[in-house]
Amino acid sequence: MKKFILLFLIVIVIFLYTRPFFHSGFITTHDGEWSIVRLSEMYRELKDGQFPPRWSDYLNHGYGYPLFLFTYPMPFYLGLIFKLAGFGFISSIKILFVVSVLVSGLAMFELGRELIDDYAGLLSSIFYITVPYRLVDLYVRGSIGESLGFALLPLLFLLALRFIRRPTSFSFSLLCLALASLVLIHNVTAILFFPVFLGFFIAVTFIQKKHNFIFSIKYLILIILVSLGLSAYFFIPALVEKKYLVLSTMKLADVSENFIRITDYLNSQWSYGSKPSVRLGETLIISSLISLSLGLVLGNKVKNKFFPLLLFILMSLGFIIFFSNSASKIFWQFPPLSWIDFPWRLTLILVFLLSFSTIFLALNKYSKTIGIILVLFAIFGNLNFVNPSGYIDKEDAYYLTNDATTTSKDELMPVWVVDKPKNRFQKKVEILEGLAQVRDLQYNSKQINFQLDLFSDSLVKINTVYFPGWQITASSKIIPISYHNSNGTIQFWLNSGTYTIRGNFRETPIRYYSNLLSIISLLFLALINIVSLKYKKIFS
Repeated sequence: MKKFILLFLIVIVIFLYTRPFFHSGFITTHDGEWSIVRLSEMYRELKDGQFPPRWSDYLNHGYGYPLFLFTYPMPFYLGLIFKLAGFGFISSIKILFVVSVLVSGLAMFELGRELIDDYAGLLSSIFYITVPYRLVDLYVRGSIGESLGFALLPLLFLLALRFIRRPTSFSFSLLCLALASLVLIHNVTAILFFPVFLGFFIAVTFIQKKHNFIFSIKYLILIILVSLGLSAYFFIPALVEKKYLVLSTMKLADVSENFIRITDYLNSQWSYGSKPSVRLGETLIISSLISLSLGLVLGNKVKNKFFPLLLFILMSLGFIIFFSNSASKIFWQFPPLSWIDFPWRLTLILVFLLSFSTIFLALNKYSKTIGIILVLFAIFGNLNFVNPSGYIDKEDAYYLTNDATTTSKDELMPVWVVDKPKNRFQKKVEILEGLAQVRDLQYNSKQINFQLDLFSDSLVKINTVYFPGWQITASSKIIPISYHNSNGTIQFWLNSGTYTIRGNFRETPIRYYSNLLSIISLLFLALINIVSLKYKKIFS
């Protein structure tokens, strides 16, 4: 009964902190509206039979854009669940933001509860929900990827803990799927969180006396390989084919301007401008300091000795604060940090670890009382940050027909596009030289088909930006295509005659084999679960 009462309290706090999403209209944020456009675009691509979705034909003013080749796709797969349930595009994204907070709170509650008790879960959960930077993602940045990343971090720790305590094929599979999902939900967070996850896995293994270091390394390697395999269809092509993009030749921001000073965590200016506040709030900082001190004093006096976990948390916090600060500038010149333009993105992981560290406030009845008082301060002290700058009142049709690129600097534009499209084309197919007639034109995000009557040798232009994967056939024969015109669109020469032209956006070899690796990884998970039904236990 106590558990359900505490869960009820958490849900009330979640409602208080997400209530703007129940308001009519959509919250004005940096990226929130782009999430709606991307959801509508993924819906369109899947309807066209493009799976996995990669090429966004409608965007970039109809000239096309490799959006989901490089942009994390999982939030929009999840958004389609609500869309298919009957909600509109706007409502689906709003629901997804609320769900991200709900899962954050519930997963953190279960994590604290399994490590110590219900009160540990309650305290860490509410601190996690109410921290100001969490509200920046919801009401200033509107980042659906990071918001769902907030939900996955405690879930990953929880699933790792359950696997270590009771290794089964089912718990192994859930952990692999969750880790792969982080790559697909917010790849930057996945890169930054990966070493933290490894450290937690090893630390918890030492807490559980029945396992040893060999157990950790053996299964960590397997979990990593399977998780990377599951997400390979996305991240391998993104890494290999990034060289074709403007993004490979530019930086979205100057790293040196986006480091964090220690004082920023306390008094970072709250604003709706381009640089977000990284405010953590005094309550969370004080609570985590008290909790960690208490853990060091009392941790070894309880049944499960917490020293490895405490050491892991303290080391992780130290590394995150260091790499967020300008003192670490030299390290940001090398991969994988050089792939990331904003050191303040580490704040998400810092918020998670600080909130998680408050579980030690539940080690005795006196500290529980202190924890309850502090968590009340957090609830009521941070409510003033639940304050969107405004609301936008638009219909789904506006986002379904919005054809911009949904990126800040058109960074996913192919490097051969010199003159970026500014308006939609007059004709999808044009004859640049020669005499010809285009008939029976049909096209969508994965293909274009038409009849072509050429009365002379002609240069034909299709107003679709070329990108590796596009293949054109003339009467079933593959023909060479070029993209040397200034706007990078597909063009080709044909001799006079009548042709059936078919264009298809196909998987390149790297995409094909990456898809295959993901399928093999999924089949591997299915196989070990089938085998476990017969042999009961295959992990030891």
